[in-house]
Amino acid sequence: MQYLYKNTEDEMLIYFHKTLNILRRYSLIKVLPNSVSIHRLVQQFIRNNHDKVLTSKIITLGTNSMAAIYPFKSEQKKDVRLKICFLPHIDHISKFITNKRMDYEKDFLILMKADAYQSTSDYRKSIELYKLLDSPTTDISRNCFFSHQVYSGLGYNYRRLENINDALSYYKKELATKLRCFGNNNITVADAYINLGITYFHLEKRKESQEAYYKAKEIFLQNKVNSGASYARMINGLGLLDYADRKYEDAKENFDQAYHIAKKYYGEEHKDTALYAHNRATACAIYGSLAEAYNLFKYTLYLHENEYGANNKITSWPLHSLGEISYLMGNLKESRNYFDRVVRIVRHNKLEFSPNELNSLAVIDFLEGEKERSLERLEKAYKKYLDKNGVKSQNTCFVLLNLSVIHRKLNNIKEYNHYYNKAKESFLIIYGKESIKAFEEIQKQGLLFAGIICLDRAIHNIMINNVK
Repeated sequence: MQYLYKNTEDEMLIYFHKTLNILRRYSLIKVLPNSVSIHRLVQQFIRNNHDKVLTSKIITLGTNSMAAIYPFKSEQKKDVRLKICFLPHIDHISKFITNKRMDYEKDFLILMKADAYQSTSDYRKSIELYKLLDSPTTDISRNCFFSHQVYSGLGYNYRRLENINDALSYYKKELATKLRCFGNNNITVADAYINLGITYFHLEKRKESQEAYYKAKEIFLQNKVNSGASYARMINGLGLLDYADRKYEDAKENFDQAYHIAKKYYGEEHKDTALYAHNRATACAIYGSLAEAYNLFKYTLYLHENEYGANNKITSWPLHSLGEISYLMGNLKESRNYFDRVVRIVRHNKLEFSPNELNSLAVIDFLEGEKERSLERLEKAYKKYLDKNGVKSQNTCFVLLNLSVIHRKLNNIKEYNHYYNKAKESFLIIYGKESIKAFEEIQKQGLLFAGIICLDRAIHNIMINNVK
């Protein structure tokens, strides 16, 4: 209740507060931490004295009150808990909606439920609800608020489920709707371009991603906006593009800016602040100090554990990065400990190991003398990456490099030649012909890579030394 009073300017809640105090004074209502106990006489009075018109007004007033505080400005833990608390009440109110003239209220309640499930990471349930609003029987195009929220929600959920093509399709619908409803230069249109920029980046379409981010940047410039959540997302996206193009200094600068904007907007312990801190740490690991990167990843791990819990898949991201940094710092035992924690999370959630996780475990296995298990895991990782991305992927490349180096160390000449040629082909496609010296140096030193951070740092250092 305190949250509602604090975050809502609706006069109705002031009268509700006064009524609530009267009922509490005569012990007719008791407010508990997660529920409200109403005396049976009050319940009977409500049943005997309401009619359909009053019910309609109550539903309209109720949905409007919830709309006043919804959606929340941030996804803090307390906001997510409040959304979950709404769910049974939304279901209860929905039962009273039999009047066809109340389509707005009904649709709004479905939208709230879909967003609540999205916040709790139940992406499939959220999609199911959003699609009720995107069905032939529901003309959401009549209402710009509903249509762009639905398309944006569907795009987000599909992206989280790694169904990127469906995500792209809905984000395109979101952009088209916003352009039609708000025009070319509205800030909310910038959000749609950012969503497209993120999605194109996942599809490794960097040109289209950059164009989308620049469209968003142009809108921000025209509106003289240089802060806030959306601006931070845009700057972070440009940082990811710089990182992919190996412009690590520019990437670090963009990640730093996004991190400081998010910290000011959300606070130091918000999940989005953690995301930007993670990207900042990654750039720092390649371009800057390993010790600084390690501390930043420890900070993001703390935030992820606090926000999602120790066994959430998202928490495995900073753990994996810490495993890579520990490996680069020469602390094999600590690296193994971090990767083992990733293993426990994967098994706890009954998930398959990602190719990146298999590769990291394989490298540690080999260095600890588990040669057969190492090769088995690397072969599995290579097949998964090849099926998903082909030889043009950076991920496929570092697994091939590891396979070639390990087979050479084991004197498996036939296998070494096979993977050497594959690795060289992939390396030159990704990094260009000018990087041939870096490839030869990797083979000469027999370097093994526990992950993409390790590979990027090695290539950056080799190229810098060659320039010098």
